[in-house]
Amino acid sequence: MTEDDDTIISDIFATCDEVMDGAALQSAHEDPDMDGVPKVIRYAILAATEQIGTARRLASEIIEVVPELSDQTNAWISNRTLQHSLDLAIALDTLSVEKDRTVLRSLADCIRIVSLPVPSSKYPCAHAYMRVGRVLNLSREMLEGQPDDLRSKAERAVLAWAVAPILCSQRMRTNGASAIVAGGRIVDEMIEAKVRTSLQKVAQVEAPSNGSNAQGQLPLSGVDCPPGHVIVCHRRIEGSLMSRANEVLRPHAHAINAPIPLVACPDLRIVRSALLQEFPYAAEVIDFALAGLVGRPTVVFEPLMLVGVPGGGKSRFARRLCELLSVGLWRVDATQADGSACAGTDKRWSTASPSAPFLAISRFQQANPVLLIDEVDKAATRSDYGRLWDVMISLCERENTRSYPDPGLGVEVDISHVSYVATANSTAVLPAPLVDRFRQVEFPSPRIEDLDDLVDSLRREIAQERRIDAGFFLPLSAMERHLLLRNWGGGSVRRLRRMLDVVYRARDRQSVFQ
Repeated sequence: MTEDDDTIISDIFATCDEVMDGAALQSAHEDPDMDGVPKVIRYAILAATEQIGTARRLASEIIEVVPELSDQTNAWISNRTLQHSLDLAIALDTLSVEKDRTVLRSLADCIRIVSLPVPSSKYPCAHAYMRVGRVLNLSREMLEGQPDDLRSKAERAVLAWAVAPILCSQRMRTNGASAIVAGGRIVDEMIEAKVRTSLQKVAQVEAPSNGSNAQGQLPLSGVDCPPGHVIVCHRRIEGSLMSRANEVLRPHAHAINAPIPLVACPDLRIVRSALLQEFPYAAEVIDFALAGLVGRPTVVFEPLMLVGVPGGGKSRFARRLCELLSVGLWRVDATQADGSACAGTDKRWSTASPSAPFLAISRFQQANPVLLIDEVDKAATRSDYGRLWDVMISLCERENTRSYPDPGLGVEVDISHVSYVATANSTAVLPAPLVDRFRQVEFPSPRIEDLDDLVDSLRREIAQERRIDAGFFLPLSAMERHLLLRNWGGGSVRRLRRMLDVVYRARDRQSVFQ
């Protein structure tokens, strides 16, 4: 610790607690537009869950409330440097005193929440951390009577802020993430590790001592769960698997009462490099998608929604991302699926089926596959068999899925390691609770200058579908490339793929008559 650090910390302890608490109480003032939810809690939740556009949303609110700070706010949102953040926060604090408006103090602390980095010897920012920590804690106490879902998100945001000094003291790599984002990832990992430990203890208590029972039933947990594995389903199977009662279980017996491996997170630099070669126009999307995996031992990330025009390559990107991460991808076509397609169908029905996340786990023999909900904005809105949107809202809450009541299996299963990716052309028709649960990113359309990279990627894809070596497809001739450039002009990858198929079929016909 440097002399400057000592000076800062000494100043903090010299600060009157009553003054600090008073400032915190002002900043934690309830937001009248949010039915009693403090503004700082709202932005802490958005920042901790890495919601895209949080800073711009805050900037718009500041400009609306204090138009005289428009230039300074625009400078902050354009540069997003630490100095710009601190200057804007101080300006808001000053105005809050001059104009006696508590909302300005609250906005100042919102700036600190979304901007402050993990404390370090270069910038310990201890005073700011202590103040914001008190603000968040006081704000959390004001949520009495609010929905459990909101309160749990607030608890996570407060904990995320609290663990930031731990990241500094242990010199953990945060790859430039803000303090609350980096802290949130650590909190998730700590919770997941605790839950795995608890489940293993429960399984050991419930397991019969001899590994079986008098009726020849399979045990609830016949083996220990090794590190890096999860027992997804504890289910006592009565009698033979061939009986009518166990017909639903028969195809999935290998995934019941057995440890299922978690796929370890690969070198993200290699994954990023491969994706950039195939999707050179989507560099920001690639970084956004992979950011959720930084520091994680296994492939688990927050729900991700790719929003863009039809044919831009959203589904193809999701598939290639999963292939490079070595995790299975289970696709659900939202245009043809209702709620039961994802949630599962009750075992009492003749059409009984487990939930889609469990089917993916059983199919790929991985505890952390990815569920792709394609064209989610085109899902049916009728609720005869349950809306797909409502089921997704439940599945995207990790707390709900640690012990998810699977109707097809008739028992609770742990599908909390399953990740979700959705594609949509627009989020306008989607319910707000669903949109809030996804990290959203705009998927750009390919440019005409990306033609060569796209053709090379599509060539390998077509060769794989035809089950031949990609080397059989010679590079495009100058004439073929000119025709593609003239007729494609950028935009839809789907259209480019059809045009490339035409080129290859023309080659095939020509070779026949030569």
